[in-house]
Amino acid sequence: MDIRRSINTKIWSDDWFETLKPNEKLIWFYLLTNPQTNMLGIYEVSIKRISFETGLKDAEISNALKDFERVKKAFYWFGWIVLPNWMKNQS
Repeated sequence: MDIRRSINTKIWSDDWFETLKPNEKLIWFYLLTNPQTNMLGIYEVSIKRISFETGLKDAEISNALKDFERVKKAFYWFGWIVLPNWMKNQS
């Protein structure tokens, strides 16, 4: 089944997004568009899977997820991702 995800182009002028490092932007896009995403913005995915699919190291991913949690953009809890503003990024 083909599932499509869209990202609003306004993300490039978002104050928070502008502060991200390149690897953090990649992780953020991954969280929004990976095959495990669903209509709720709550899904199961491992650090190992994110690492495999992005080519980033586990530590880079863990650090980025902690930073995302600190600013309440995304939460990683026992292998589950929660994106509180999921619908904001969908059309």
